[in-house]
Amino acid sequence: MTDHDDRIVKLEEELAHLRVTNEELSAETLSQWKQIEALQKTVMHLENRFSAVEDQLEEKPEDTRPPHW
Repeated sequence: MTDHDDRIVKLEEELAHLRVTNEELSAETLSQWKQIEALQKTVMHLENRFSAVEDQLEEKPEDTRPPHW
């Protein structure tokens, strides 16, 4: 092989590694996005439950500073 052929082989190997890395990163991004969406749904559900409980209270809790302030 010539020096030119060696360079081409090395570039092709590097490109193959970059493609694998790109696919792995894409899969991880998709996984994290799904997890974020699930967490957003959970937070929304908890906010709705908290609001429902708060609406059922006769007296609203005061929004005051804690005693250590």
